[in-house]
Amino acid sequence: MSTTLHALAERASFATCTEVSLKCPVQATTLGYYPNLGVNVFVALGYAIAGIVTIFFGVRKRTWGFSTAVAAGCILECVGASPLNP
Repeated sequence: MSTTLHALAERASFATCTEVSLKCPVQATTLGYYPNLGVNVFVALGYAIAGIVTIFFGVRKRTWGFSTAVAAGCILECVGASPLNP
């Protein structure tokens, strides 16, 4: 009976995991994997470049509404893919 209670206590601790440890494996975290810094930097730079190019062509071709929406989306994706996100 005590092993069942011990197993339940370990499972209940997954909800309060703040770092990866023996009781909190990486599979129990929000992402379920270790984020890769190199990939995050690459994706963030890609979105930043796409946002800058969109702003450039939006000003040049005078497509204000469309380019503003697409550039805002690129900037928000860049912030979301930022390696500075915890």
